Amino acid sequence: MQYISQPLPQKLRVNEIFSYFEENFEEDFTFPGESHNFAELVCVHSGRVGITADDRAYELTEGMAVLHNPNEFHTIRSLSGTTPKV
Repeated sequence: MQYISQPLPQKLRVNEIFSYFEENFEEDFTFPGESHNFAELVCVHSGRVGITADDRAYELTEGMAVLHNPNEFHTIRSLSGTTPKV
């Protein structure tokens, strides 16, 4: 069998990283929110979190991620008594 590569359009390009961190949140963790002039990627390694992005709300579990746009107000909190690692 011959495999043929297919070019993909570039939808996202990362030029710089401002910071990177892993955090284990307590089961009652809540962050009141922030916004800033750069994008922010939040990945859930374990547990469950509630995230808001402007007027939208999401529940993320292990393996899920959200990309916050620049200047988007966002919050995060632990859900269901878990101690999420993000």
